[in-house]
Amino acid sequence: MEKRVKTFRAFLGRLIWPRLGDLFDVPVSLGVPNSSSASLVFLSWGLLSLGLLSLGASPLAASETRGGSDRDRWVPSFSILSGVNSQNGSGSVAASNVEAPWMPRLDTPPEWVSILPDPPPSAEAQMMTPYAGLSLEIMTPSWLKIVRGFAHLDVSYTFGPEYNIPSKGNPGPFLAGDTTAEPGTLVQGTIIGQGSRTTPLVRPLQVTAGAGVAFTMRAWDRILRIKPSVEYLREEIQLKGLVRRAVRVDPTPTATVGTPDDSFFRTVNLAGESSHVYHGLGPGLEVEVETGRAGPFKVALYVSAKAWKFLNNDPQNLEVRNEDPLYCPPPPPGQVNCSSESAAFGFTKDDWAYGANLGVRFRWVPE
Repeated sequence: MEKRVKTFRAFLGRLIWPRLGDLFDVPVSLGVPNSSSASLVFLSWGLLSLGLLSLGASPLAASETRGGSDRDRWVPSFSILSGVNSQNGSGSVAASNVEAPWMPRLDTPPEWVSILPDPPPSAEAQMMTPYAGLSLEIMTPSWLKIVRGFAHLDVSYTFGPEYNIPSKGNPGPFLAGDTTAEPGTLVQGTIIGQGSRTTPLVRPLQVTAGAGVAFTMRAWDRILRIKPSVEYLREEIQLKGLVRRAVRVDPTPTATVGTPDDSFFRTVNLAGESSHVYHGLGPGLEVEVETGRAGPFKVALYVSAKAWKFLNNDPQNLEVRNEDPLYCPPPPPGQVNCSSESAAFGFTKDDWAYGANLGVRFRWVPE
């Protein structure tokens, strides 16, 4: 319980709005765990845009703010929303040893036997996922003049980012660390482009839904609604893993000076991906205030906070084997070669996730 409270407090801390002057000078860091600045700017501009949009609506008539003409009817509406979700996740990576063919420099001991020299076994991050979308809502006729039922369905597009947890080195194209070295003096450890990373990414489609009751009251000559609810979340997280390693196979290469080349290095490239769909259920609370009318629509601004406990929070595990057809075909019976080289990637996340959003709603209430 204490860990959940700390997680929720950290999430709220990341939603503190930056000063207006800072909105144009906030460093955005995507692809790494510290990306809360991007989420803050996204939400700030969303709030500003929705507020300006609502200003185009004409004020409600006095009779509407005192009683309202829609109490005894079913009222459909749609809204434009933006928000951010937060969840804690941890990733891991492990790899096997290097197998034949493998030929270190003849005058030195082996540089390392494991594909990954001392990789971080795991890492954690608070994953912040901004999104924008559309929502449909239906509201029932009122009960006892102040209570109404409602249900909604939201479809949103998320904007990443990727989180590398853990990450070692910079896996990518191979480059010689010492460009003046002769090919015969290049050793495995000096080649740039080796490393590993485990990358979870929230897929773009996010679906939320909920149902609850709305308590209607007047405040500051406006219609104010407090809306507790039960909320559902459907999200998909993709897990990508990558390990790259240069392994020397020829002590007397004939290659361009200073360039790692397949004539004397083979590439261990272990890459794969998987995905898992998560379903969450939990409480929600929305506060909505009607700001005016635009033709047949009543216009309202709202903010909401939600929490979900995942019902199928299974760890994701991904194992990749070396399928290099040149160096690693299936070995003869009783022998082992690099076709048995492998890497294992894992991702787990907390049972709870938290979210907050804001939006502008257009409720169909013809005069």
